[in-house]
Amino acid sequence: MSAFVARPTKVQSLLTSQGVEDINTVSSFLASPSHAFDRLHPAHTVYVLIGSAILPTAEAVFDHVSDSAYPITLVLAGGIGHSTSLLYDAVSRHPRYSLIASRVQQLPEAQVFKLLMVEFWPDLVDKLNNGTLTLLVDDRSANCGGNAIEAKRELDYHGVKPKRLFIIQDPTMNRRTHATFKKVFNEDEVEVLPWSFFPKLSLSDDGSVAWEVQGQKMNKRELWEPARFVSLVLGEIPRIRDDAVGYGPKGAGYITHVDIPEEVEQAWRRLNNALESA
Repeated sequence: MSAFVARPTKVQSLLTSQGVEDINTVSSFLASPSHAFDRLHPAHTVYVLIGSAILPTAEAVFDHVSDSAYPITLVLAGGIGHSTSLLYDAVSRHPRYSLIASRVQQLPEAQVFKLLMVEFWPDLVDKLNNGTLTLLVDDRSANCGGNAIEAKRELDYHGVKPKRLFIIQDPTMNRRTHATFKKVFNEDEVEVLPWSFFPKLSLSDDGSVAWEVQGQKMNKRELWEPARFVSLVLGEIPRIRDDAVGYGPKGAGYITHVDIPEEVEQAWRRLNNALESA
């Protein structure tokens, strides 16, 4: 399935109160389900952080692992794909991480995240050195299916048999990633637990848009350009539909079945129709 790309000029036509509401309806569905990080069964819980340009996902994982008093296994997943350059850009725009912008160029996504961890979370380096953090790196996978396959390969190779698997990904891909990992790990006795946050667009009186997460304003540099966000959100629904052209069992078979609520489908159709008529 080819990538869905919404041109910035067309995206502007969606930035109405109804359009923003529909975008948030679809994106909230894609970002769910989300399970809060916890301290249950730490010896049997593994965290898989998947590369993306949305750096708050990495920050959330690294902070959680830093706060843990128990040994943790963390998998960093992601090679070089079609959107890896956006991760380089995100690092270069960041007020702190830009210090290593020149060093991340040409690195696989997992290696970018590893470099961020080593440079900006020194306590995690201590955990690596004293053995309370086990770090596995998949820097080969270039898509969602590859992330799951290579993460499983790393765990199997190192003899790690988790009972719980936290999956952390760009919120717009959370739903598909969850279904992909369930497909790949379907023969393992493991509970796949996606973690995400819920970004919301808000519309100002002057027609500009801003980001909110849990009621807090977010810096635009940390998230998506609106045109890219809309492209990702609208492009995901056809992929996760369980029909002849989707990724589900009735189509390509890459993911497990996903039920899409009718209100989400209606919001998607309104947005798609508005783009086509723009």
